[in-house]
Amino acid sequence: ADRVSQWDMPDYEKRFLEIDKLQDWCDEDKPNRYGQFESLCREAINMKIDPAIWYYNLACVFSVQGKEDAAFEALERAVVAGYNKTSHAKADSDFDNISSRPRFAEL
Repeated sequence: ADRVSQWDMPDYEKRFLEIDKLQDWCDEDKPNRYGQFESLCREAINMKIDPAIWYYNLACVFSVQGKEDAAFEALERAVVAGYNKTSHAKADSDFDNISSRPRFAEL
């Protein structure tokens, strides 16, 4: 399956809840949390916990760090995985440095 529910994998439930709680990193000290949050995104993706959201979060991490190609690659993966909240992505300040690119508009 492309996506796993926490209920389908009870052994992962505790870790799922820990990761999900850390998802709201926006109010934290971002520069000091990039590495940690990138690792969490990758862990969630590997656990198949709602990959669309976690690829989107990974794209945010890369974008705010100025890693445009990596941000676009993660955002593309988010779209392929089912992310379709275009109005949210357009308004997300994490994408300020890439939102004017044609590639962003295509996605």
